[in-house]
Amino acid sequence: MESWILILVAAVVLFAIARSFRRGKSSDRKATVADIPSILAAVKGSPEYPAFAVFLFDPPGTPETQDAVNLQLSLENGVIGLDWVLTSGRNIQDQQQFMDFARRHRHDPRQREMNGVGYIRVENGDLARLCRAVVTDMYGLPVTAQMDLVQEGIRWP
Repeated sequence: MESWILILVAAVVLFAIARSFRRGKSSDRKATVADIPSILAAVKGSPEYPAFAVFLFDPPGTPETQDAVNLQLSLENGVIGLDWVLTSGRNIQDQQQFMDFARRHRHDPRQREMNGVGYIRVENGDLARLCRAVVTDMYGLPVTAQMDLVQEGIRWP
């Protein structure tokens, strides 16, 4: 019974995140690449459920759009993971690139769906390093770039 409640809560969270990204990014919180490890630790150690942090950014040289790249660190059934949620046009367009990139970095991306929202989840390896590499290597953002941050269930900063 308890696992069904967790699944239902996770489904509601994913649905809410998907709806907010479809409306466009809006966040008054910011984070940089250097903040990723501490934010990951905050999500992983959160006593609250749901607990997640979503980084939103536009790759260099592209106009600011409603289809920003979004990377999500979240707890799912007590396991920390990096999620590539397929809600924005950019994430949908680049999903194979993300999967290939994760595999080249020795991670095991898995396609999942919850409440009608598809996403790719990575749970193995150094997730902070992978998240940083996606931002800096895959998309070319400098480590000092400000990303929008949407968070729930964590205390940061």
